Amino acid sequence: MRKRFLIFAVLILLISGITVHAAEKKLPACTNCGMDIPDNLKKFSVIQRAGKKVIFCDIGCAIQWRAKQCTSIQMTFDGAAKTYDYNTGEPVSMQDAVYVKDSGVETPMGFGIIAFKSKADAESFIKKAGKGKLLTYDELIQLNLQ
Repeated sequence: MRKRFLIFAVLILLISGITVHAAEKKLPACTNCGMDIPDNLKKFSVIQRAGKKVIFCDIGCAIQWRAKQCTSIQMTFDGAAKTYDYNTGEPVSMQDAVYVKDSGVETPMGFGIIAFKSKADAESFIKKAGKGKLLTYDELIQLNLQ
C-alpha cells in the first residue's frame, strides 16, 4: 500500500512539473486581438507593466485598445507603455518614441507602424525606404485605426 502511494505521489509530481514547464513556454498573447507574440515579432510590440499588465502584438493594436479606455487608463498607458526601437530592439517609452507609418514594413496586424528611439533614425529610415510618414506620439494616438 505504501509503495502504491509513493508511486502515485511521484506521478503527480511529474505531471505537475510537466504542466508548469509547458505553461512557462506559452507565448504572451495580445490584449487587443489575442495573437501570440513570438520573440521575432517583439520589435512591433508594446507592453505596459504598470497597473494591470497589458501586451500588444502591434503598435496599432495598442492604439486601438487605448482609444477604448477611460481617461485614467489612457493616462497610465501613456506614462508606462514601452515599445521597441525597430533598428535595435531596445525598449523605448511610447511617449518618447518617434513613429513611421506606411513605409511598406509589414507588421503583425497590418497597421504598418514602427517605432524609433530618435527622430533622426526615423527620418533616415524614411529616406532609405523612399516612403513613410513621420508621427509623434500625440499624432499617433489621434489616428483612427480600424
